[in-house]
Amino acid sequence: MLGVKGRIVMCRMIGAIWTTSSGAEFVARLVRLVYEAASSDPLLASIAGDSRHCHGYGYMVIYSSGHGFRAVVEKYDAADELGIGEESCKANLEALEEASHRLAEIVESSLKGIVLFHARRAGRREPRGTMHTHPFIHGLGARHGYRTIALIHNGSVDKEQLAMMMGVDPEAYTDSHVLTLWLSRQLGYGRVIEEVLKEAQRFTRTALDIVVADVVSAQKPKMLLYAYSHLAKGLDTNRLVYYKPVFFKTSDSQGYVSSTIKMLAEKQGLSLGETVEEPGYILKAELK
Repeated sequence: MLGVKGRIVMCRMIGAIWTTSSGAEFVARLVRLVYEAASSDPLLASIAGDSRHCHGYGYMVIYSSGHGFRAVVEKYDAADELGIGEESCKANLEALEEASHRLAEIVESSLKGIVLFHARRAGRREPRGTMHTHPFIHGLGARHGYRTIALIHNGSVDKEQLAMMMGVDPEAYTDSHVLTLWLSRQLGYGRVIEEVLKEAQRFTRTALDIVVADVVSAQKPKMLLYAYSHLAKGLDTNRLVYYKPVFFKTSDSQGYVSSTIKMLAEKQGLSLGETVEEPGYILKAELK
C-alpha cells in the first residue's frame, strides 16, 4: 500500500482539555474507552486481520484539583522484557486496561486539565519498547518560560526524510518521535504552530492524525491543545474509515478521538457534542 509495506502504523488515541468537574467526568468516560478500542477494534480487523493495538501505551496528564497543577507521565511496553511476540501483546493489553482506569480516576477527581492517551500498534520495522511509546515529549527554551511539547500520532510519515533533516539515525527512532523533533525545532525558530502542523502534511505516508500539547511553564502556566489531520491520497475505504479524524467540542471540553472511540461512545449513548470529521481542520483549545 502506497509503497510503505512494513511501516503501516495504526493506533487509537485521545487528546482532550476540560475546564469543569462535569467536563472531567465526560473526558474520563472517553479515557476508559481507549482500552476497549485497543483490545478489540473492528476497524483495525478490517485492515490488518488482527483487532488489537497491543504494542504498548502511554499517557501524559496535567491537571488541577484547585491547588496547583500536577503532571503525570506513564509509558509502557512489555517487549523490553518479553520480546515482540504474543506474550508481550497480552501483557500490554492487561496493563492498558489497568492504566485506563487509573488515568480515568485522575481525570475524574480534577477540576480542569489536559490529557494525551495513546495505544500503539507499531509497524513491523519500527522500534519497540517503553521509550518508543507515545507521547513523545520535548522541551525547548521560550522567551517567556520553558516550553514543553508532547505529541501523539496515528499513521505514518516519511521517517527517513525527517531523520536526514534532523541529523539522527532513523533506525533508532520511531517516525512519530522524529516528527516531534522536527516540529519542536520549527517552533524553536519562532514559527506559529498551526503553520507548522499544516507543513507537516508533506511528510505523510498514510495518515497524519496528530495531537499536540503545548505547555509554557512560567509564572502563570499556559496550556494549549492542538489537533490536526491529513490523509494520504489513494487510501482504500477501510483505511479512510479507520484514520478518519474526530474533533469534538462540548460546553466544557474539547479534543480529538480516534474513529473507533467515537463508535464506542455512540453505542454507550455518550454524545461528543459538536464534531468535525474532516481532514485539514485544526483544533485549538486553551486551558484557562
